[in-house]
Amino acid sequence: MKNLGAVFGQKFGWERPNFFATDGMEQKDDWSFRRSKWFKAVEKECKNVKEKVGLLDMSGPFLNENKRAGCRRIFRLFSCNKLPKKIGRINLCPALNTKGEFIQNLQ
Repeated sequence: MKNLGAVFGQKFGWERPNFFATDGMEQKDDWSFRRSKWFKAVEKECKNVKEKVGLLDMSGPFLNENKRAGCRRIFRLFSCNKLPKKIGRINLCPALNTKGEFIQNLQ
């Protein structure tokens, strides 16, 4: 991915590409409270996925399987969606911290 222009970052200890540098831009993140240089690169990625085709890996390290007694009750405490009722079903159940920030998906 680095050869394709990936600019890497980390989320919860996992390294991943934040965006792909395009048009000769430096492969380095520049932090800003405004639209930094990655804005146009991400805009281009989104446009390509919308108008052409894209492959998105949404699984990441965020898939969990927990069969312990009481885990549903505990997961319900910090999920902002209902957990699946039937075995084999998947719901998008984001877990949030006390500030309302995304931690991971519970499925």
